[in-house]
Amino acid sequence: MGFTRLAALAGIGGVTLLGLAGLLGNVGSPPNLDAPGDVLAAHYTEHDQTTLLSGYANALAALLVLVFAAGLRAFVRTGKAEPDSDWSVVGLLGAVGLAIVILVVTAVQLALPLAARESGGEPGAVRGLLALWNAGVGLIGAAAAPFLVGFGLAGRRGGAFPRWLAWLGFTGAAAGVVGAYPADVFLLVGLLQYPALFVWLLAASVRMLRAGEKVVAAAVS
Repeated sequence: MGFTRLAALAGIGGVTLLGLAGLLGNVGSPPNLDAPGDVLAAHYTEHDQTTLLSGYANALAALLVLVFAAGLRAFVRTGKAEPDSDWSVVGLLGAVGLAIVILVVTAVQLALPLAARESGGEPGAVRGLLALWNAGVGLIGAAAAPFLVGFGLAGRRGGAFPRWLAWLGFTGAAAGVVGAYPADVFLLVGLLQYPALFVWLLAASVRMLRAGEKVVAAAVS
């Protein structure tokens, strides 16, 4: 199995784990930040296992995104005699930044059940961690912007991506940046960031897989 194919599978696995993490993190309908402190502590005490599993899935997804990005850089550079290396480097560095943000947010998430158990009737720590976690989640889309724009431009200019895939990445990047602003007027735009990111990751992974299959078929024939 070539590295490009392995990276494509890592991309699909990363999307799957991110989706699973979102589902696990929403088990039991987590209360809002302005809920009473005892309600916050009770939720993360009762749902400590699903919260931890969600965090583990997020952490593994972040690592898989890095593997995917390394393979994607090689993939977008194969279609040109003079690869557009600058933009692919931007994409790769963006993937590193995205993974770091996800891991930091995950660390806060994993601390929530511990804080809930150790609050001793003083759940201020839970509220503080939840506020920090909410802020971090809001930054994930913005952190993904260099990743999407860099690889979108490199893939489009190198002929590895069709126009629609590049523009889907640009749309997700714009939605992520706009959605990072904590204002209600930007809420609907911000909601586009995660579907756009997930679909882009899946589509890019499938395109890498198909390209690998063509190479294998050509070698066999």
